[in-house]
Amino acid sequence: MDPTLLASSSRSPRTPGTPKRDLPFCATCRKVTVNPASFKNCPSCRETNRKKSQLAARRRRERQRRVSDVNTFAALNRNSDDSDDAPPTRPQPKENQPAVKAALAKKIAAKPLRELEDEEKRVALAQLKNRLNIVLAQTGAKPATRPATTSSTQTIDGKQYQTASAMYESLKRRMLVQKKLKFHGHHAIVAVSTISHAQRVQMVANDLRKIARLSFEHTKGNESHDFQTMTRKLTFQCTCLGYDQVKPTMKGNAGDLIKMARLASGSGIMTPRVCGGKIVVSAGDDTTHPLNLLGQRIVVSVEHN
Repeated sequence: MDPTLLASSSRSPRTPGTPKRDLPFCATCRKVTVNPASFKNCPSCRETNRKKSQLAARRRRERQRRVSDVNTFAALNRNSDDSDDAPPTRPQPKENQPAVKAALAKKIAAKPLRELEDEEKRVALAQLKNRLNIVLAQTGAKPATRPATTSSTQTIDGKQYQTASAMYESLKRRMLVQKKLKFHGHHAIVAVSTISHAQRVQMVANDLRKIARLSFEHTKGNESHDFQTMTRKLTFQCTCLGYDQVKPTMKGNAGDLIKMARLASGSGIMTPRVCGGKIVVSAGDDTTHPLNLLGQRIVVSVEHN
């Protein structure tokens, strides 16, 4: 008989229940010999792993609680218009993961109001007004009522426009039909903390030149400030009739070549033609907003004698 077969047949098979001796040491620290039939880790490592599992469970519950709070806050903001006295139900974190991500993305991508443009700014202002209405309804505060304007106020400030674009369009139409333009108009906007009244007046003056195509000496404005009404005002001379070119008077020898060249070049001083008109741009505080928002009142006046 083959000796190999005798050797293999002489081995006794492993009886069921006999522990495997694959892990003679602790599976974690690999130092202490353990009984693999009962545990794979030593008592010290088992205690350490138990504490780690408990800490991970506490952190997982804390994350779930925070996610649930974010979901609740987002649901309150979405349903603020038709919210009732009943408290909202807390949604499950696992079912609202996309909503949480969207809310966090909006929070991260938030921009200041002054950096928004067109549709984004309009939506942001609408949300702001909606939120203010909710706060006023919860606190029981009454919105401020617009005071009645007297005839003198109407005469000074002129017609009220909803936007600056509407006022500029009306001004351009008046310029086409009136030789000596007379215009009084105003509009109000929400005040921006980074733009003062002086800066706003200068911005409006630039818009009058570029958008409304109003001609005036924009570099020679007379500035004034009313400390009682906190109004900043700029007055410009109208140049609707154009300019006259006045050549400078040359003193000395008329035969001087340099002076003759200057006279031949046609260079001169541009002086505006007198039309008796002036443009006044003013900006001041506006407190007539129904939600008590501080605004800026912009008044544009064009007068001709």
